[in-house]
Amino acid sequence: MYLVRSDGPYLQGVVRHQGQYQHVLVTLPGRDDAPPMVFNTVTPEGARPVGCGNGINRSSGQPVPRENIAFKLEGDSQVRIGKLDAPASLPPALHSRLGFDERWRDENTSPKAAPAAAPKAQPGDPRPI
Repeated sequence: MYLVRSDGPYLQGVVRHQGQYQHVLVTLPGRDDAPPMVFNTVTPEGARPVGCGNGINRSSGQPVPRENIAFKLEGDSQVRIGKLDAPASLPPALHSRLGFDERWRDENTSPKAAPAAAPKAQPGDPRPI
């Protein structure tokens, strides 16, 4: 699945459906009580609903990072999972319309490790001759 923001309350892109890549237009809900995202294939006759999806807020009762979307298309036996490429860069309104109940936040608090072979410069040490 590859989706990009479109004009209005839509995403557009491609999904692999029934063994082929198909152009889709995804309708985003406008309210909390609205149905989830609706995946529509684009045909010469117009848009045809083929599935639905929503943001994943919990897994096994535990909160999870708000960066994955569960969706199911016609003919699928199992739910598929799609991951947002850059959740921090999404506008808050769009992130919410994907079905997330709170804003994404980076939960990785581990410091970045320096390369093992990086030289350590010490201020005040004389320069080697």
